[in-house]
Amino acid sequence: MLIGEWDSKPELRLPSDFDDYLSDAKGYFRGAQLTYKGQVYVLTFYDPVRLAQEIEADLERSGFFFEENMIVVREVSRQLLEDAVKKLVATGQVNQLLPNADGPAEQVRE
Repeated sequence: MLIGEWDSKPELRLPSDFDDYLSDAKGYFRGAQLTYKGQVYVLTFYDPVRLAQEIEADLERSGFFFEENMIVVREVSRQLLEDAVKKLVATGQVNQLLPNADGPAEQVRE
């Protein structure tokens, strides 16, 4: 094993009640944790409809929209989140994410 390969398999952590949470979330999930190569990334997932609503609301409120480590998927579901993370790793796009400076974070619920 080469140095740095010890944890090269990505791990996406979702809360145990994630599937129940989705029924109330309506198109987004904030607080997923991706651990990859010793880094922890806190991710936010949106579907396109909810993202458009959030962008419009933020533009009205503050004049701009910004979301760190945002990933847009067709539908916010466990399978599509896992698939997106696998593709980010496979394509190297995971390197565009910003790691959590404080290490693992608590699951965020809004």
